[in-house]
Amino acid sequence: MPATFFLKGINVLRHGAVHADSIGIHELGNHTWDHPDLARLDYAECTDQLARTSAIMEQVYGRRPMLFRPPYGHLAGSSFLAAAEQGLTTVLWNTQMNENRFEDKPAGIIQAIRKAVQPGSIILAHDTGPSNRLVTIDNLDAIITGLKADGFAFATVSELCSLR
Repeated sequence: MPATFFLKGINVLRHGAVHADSIGIHELGNHTWDHPDLARLDYAECTDQLARTSAIMEQVYGRRPMLFRPPYGHLAGSSFLAAAEQGLTTVLWNTQMNENRFEDKPAGIIQAIRKAVQPGSIILAHDTGPSNRLVTIDNLDAIITGLKADGFAFATVSELCSLR
């Protein structure tokens, strides 16, 4: 199942082996060095966040990322400019798992995401973080099975947007 994972540079530095086998199956994108709100940073800080992350990704995985997803979806002109100058396409999403809504009823996430997804959707999910994010991971098979039953296919963001 192809997916696009947006990685923090600090995590690639510390745990790069996690995605060592992802190349060729999944797509890896830049999610800044340490997840700051880029809308609050100046141009030089945005540039540093993206450049450091792309550099460590190239060192660990042998290729630079093509995509960038800003933390929290927060953007400013300086982050757009820094990303563009580094050859990164900025990506947002139109559907997200909203894991925190389903802590008390984890299976509810399955129907919620099936209802929210539309053709061309980019779904935001997390594979780490607070324990409530495990709701997605624990229900991922059922979510994928349900979306396939609804007629959806899966692709990386670059494939979806015809960037490759």
